[in-house]
Amino acid sequence: MPADRARSEVTVRLCAVSAHPVRPEQPAPPGPRRGPVTRGRGDEGAAPDRRTEVVWALALLLVTAIGGLCFAHGSAPSWLDTMVPAALTSGRHSVLTDVTWLRYPQVVVAGSVVLAVVAFPRDRMRSLVCLVGPPLALATTELAIKPAVGRTLGAGFSYPSGSTVGAAALGVAAVLAAPAAWRGRTVVVASLYGLWMALAVVSLQWHYPTDAAAGLAYGCGVMLLLDAAVMTITEVLARHGLGRRHAPGPG
Repeated sequence: MPADRARSEVTVRLCAVSAHPVRPEQPAPPGPRRGPVTRGRGDEGAAPDRRTEVVWALALLLVTAIGGLCFAHGSAPSWLDTMVPAALTSGRHSVLTDVTWLRYPQVVVAGSVVLAVVAFPRDRMRSLVCLVGPPLALATTELAIKPAVGRTLGAGFSYPSGSTVGAAALGVAAVLAAPAAWRGRTVVVASLYGLWMALAVVSLQWHYPTDAAAGLAYGCGVMLLLDAAVMTITEVLARHGLGRRHAPGPG
């Protein structure tokens, strides 16, 4: 009969559909979710900080070099020096002059050793920067840059000021050696120390203001460039399995 045949075809179709039931969507297996990849301080994520360090170092050293060319073999104050108030260039206040005993090379070397010891447990290579950097900056100033520029004030070479070079280099070394929690306060203290030394040598008329400013720029520039170079070399050696940093240090 036609009706029976129609019912048979419907039954066959329903059986064919039920033979392949739709499976519900299975939940994903438990496990850690993959999020966006982040880079740590040892990866390329730290590269912009390193580049910034190099840019600042080169800019400070370039300013020092330009000043050396402008003031080479001179002995008179520049127009920049005459803009500094006379009260800052002819004083003898003990608040300023007492700091000058910290200008001696043995003090710079002793400070470098102390800062290297502080940095050593966290970062051995940065400890090396703190140990070598300030004496290197001071030695190159006194033995190479001052004679090459030849600017004089009184009987000696004056550009750049070795006192402010040492103060600036020690200040940067202190920031590099300081734990992260103390870094902000260390920056403030180091900046005040460098400015204090600069005011002292200008007030005592040992240096022109431009000599003192160039010393701050050169001391900071040498330290930043040395730190960037040592950290980069260390990472390259570690990539090739020739060395490994002891612990991640401050940026």
